[in-house]
Amino acid sequence: VKGKKNMDKNKKIPYKLKPFFEEESIANFKDVTLYLPISLENKYCTGVYFKQIVENVLFFITNGLDIFQNNKPLSISKIRIDIGDTLHRHNIIETNEKLKFEKSLKMGTDWVFNNIDIINKLLPEKNKINTETELRDDITILTNKSAEMPDLEIIRHEYWRKKPQFDIIRQKIENLCMIPNSPIEHSFNSEAEKFFEIKQKYYRNIDKNQTITQSKIYLKEEAAILPILYNETPNAIELYPGGENYFSIAFRSKKAKKDKNVQDFLSNGLKGADKRKNVKIYV
Repeated sequence: VKGKKNMDKNKKIPYKLKPFFEEESIANFKDVTLYLPISLENKYCTGVYFKQIVENVLFFITNGLDIFQNNKPLSISKIRIDIGDTLHRHNIIETNEKLKFEKSLKMGTDWVFNNIDIINKLLPEKNKINTETELRDDITILTNKSAEMPDLEIIRHEYWRKKPQFDIIRQKIENLCMIPNSPIEHSFNSEAEKFFEIKQKYYRNIDKNQTITQSKIYLKEEAAILPILYNETPNAIELYPGGENYFSIAFRSKKAKKDKNVQDFLSNGLKGADKRKNVKIYV
């Protein structure tokens, strides 16, 4: 559903913002979270491209979210920058798991400090961060007491992996994949093959089986955190320079919608997380 049909024609959003609504209406949203997922391998999540995303966030803060719903005001409770840093460890070509983890964690820290001037646009002078700012490996809350700006949270991947639900959902996804002719396993295999084809262009003599195996671990881990994320931020406007996440690709496919095991998982295992009211905006 293209979001433009509900917009106030007198208020124009920044020209690079291309709304795509996963839900037709956000009229019932309350305490909206502006959610900014960051993929470390996506060049559109850093530098001048990330600056454009933040400018869109500032536009929403200044002009309000009523542009989408015929001047019905919506309050923004917080901004979340969610960095998938240690998830990226599965993409690092390295046999030592501890080293892969440390490298990916450092990449997350480096991303913050490389984009520090852009992040600081979301903070008042007294709250601005610098290279001496201590960043937790899970969540760093930058409370903003300014009436003009919502609080800013910097989330890192370990925040989700520390959740007690993570291992439970991860195992349920693994169980689904083990069922013969599983549409979920088929979807993950297909995405992993695509990833290998991309990786093959940049690395010589890359091991296909190892790459696909690591890719599937990555996909299952990302899929496991998304239901937790959906429950935690039920009213979210997501700004991301890319396509659908792997949870949506796998669990909302035509075959998945017809599969009883998948539907039982969605209805009984996620407590309504698949019903998240969400507006996704591709920038």
